Amino acid sequence: MYGLTVNIQLIVREECYFHIRHFLNHIALLDFEK
Repeated sequence: MYGLTVNIQLIVREECYFHIRHFLNHIALLDFEK
C-alpha cells in the first residue's frame, strides 16, 4: 500500500513537471515571436 502511494506521487510529480515545462516553453515561444 505504501509503495503504491509513493508511485502515485511520483507519477503526479512527473505529470506536473511536464505540464510546467510545456507551459514555460509556450511562454518562451510567444516572447520569441514578438
